[in-house]
Amino acid sequence: MKKKVLWFSRHEMTLEQRVALGDVEIIQINKTVQSAYELRDEINECDIIAIVAPIN
Repeated sequence: MKKKVLWFSRHEMTLEQRVALGDVEIIQINKTVQSAYELRDEINECDIIAIVAPIN
């Protein structure tokens, strides 16, 4: 079974990033959230979590 990657970013993954991850299913979330709790279900469904976000 393919691993699932949650990609939380407004930008698409680059080809290099996709290649580095190998054969995975990528689920992208491109929206503003106030808390990671809003993504609880999506996070629990995925094997790898990749977030591009400001620190604050």
